[in-house]
Amino acid sequence: MTSIVGQQEYRAGPWGEPPGPIVEASFKPLWQGSSYRGLALLDTGANLCGIPRTEIESAGWVPQGDCELLTPTGVKVVPMYWVAVETLSHRWALIKVVPSEQPYAIIGRDILNDLSLLLNGPCRLFRLLA
Repeated sequence: MTSIVGQQEYRAGPWGEPPGPIVEASFKPLWQGSSYRGLALLDTGANLCGIPRTEIESAGWVPQGDCELLTPTGVKVVPMYWVAVETLSHRWALIKVVPSEQPYAIIGRDILNDLSLLLNGPCRLFRLLA
């Protein structure tokens, strides 16, 4: 049975225009450090979730290993962290996240593949279905 997790209007992000599907999300490290709560872009082009690097550093997160990322400039090895993620009343207990240079979090396909994401661009609305 499919249920609506949430429907929201697009928001303008820190990048300015155009607006996009942005949610409030909470990322809690499984071992050490304080939680991060903030805006997160639903990014179907991202394999993994990302958290602003500066937030990870200030929260005192301890890396749980390394992860290879394919970037536009090639493969890059970055630290990775295991976290619990919560957004729109839905929770994922064990998600790998990596540092991001963006000023906002990114929710990638590792979470989005568990949901149906419906984008209504002309109306600037999105809906998540579980």
